[in-house]
Amino acid sequence: EALSYGCPVIGLPVGFFPNFIKNGSNGFLIDDEKGFLSAYALADEIEQKDCWESSKKYDVDSMLKSFSNAFTQIVYS
Repeated sequence: EALSYGCPVIGLPVGFFPNFIKNGSNGFLIDDEKGFLSAYALADEIEQKDCWESSKKYDVDSMLKSFSNAFTQIVYS
């Protein structure tokens, strides 16, 4: 959600974060509080357009198309 508003994301490298966060491009993956402080200090250097672009991959239309394709493959294979 933050990416769709052009805001970089700072998160832990667990769950879904590693799939869409590219360090220094649209956010930062951190391991601890020290990493958070460093990432926070660098967040202004990330371009909003890079955040927007990376969020398009996960917008509603893209996700529906992916689910539809997966469902079609399951049904017809």
